[in-house]
Amino acid sequence: APPAAPTVTAAAPNRSGQAYAIATADHLSRVETFLTSLRTAPGEEQFAGQARDLLSSTRLLLDSPGATDPRMRALLEDLELILVQVTALDGRRDRDELNLITDGLEQREVLPRLRTAIPAGQARQL
Repeated sequence: APPAAPTVTAAAPNRSGQAYAIATADHLSRVETFLTSLRTAPGEEQFAGQARDLLSSTRLLLDSPGATDPRMRALLEDLELILVQVTALDGRRDRDELNLITDGLEQREVLPRLRTAIPAGQARQL
């Protein structure tokens, strides 16, 4: 079973911690929207470009000193792997590869972990 979903706390002990929490919550909301779209509209050409942008942000968050929560790190690493796979599609409409990616999402329970990690009300604020 995949690790439990991390949570992004709204109350951080200092400004940099709070900024990291806000940036992480915003990023997770964008990734959740992207992955949901990927599953529901798999033929869209723009997915590779969006995945590249999200991959860059994911890697920045992974490299941040604020990335100390092991559950958040595991989630970000799973997201990094998925986003790398989507960028490799690069406009190709390979249904088999896309099915493998979405199967991986389900097996690792990425979307439920992602949704649990986003603070309540965050998606509505964006």
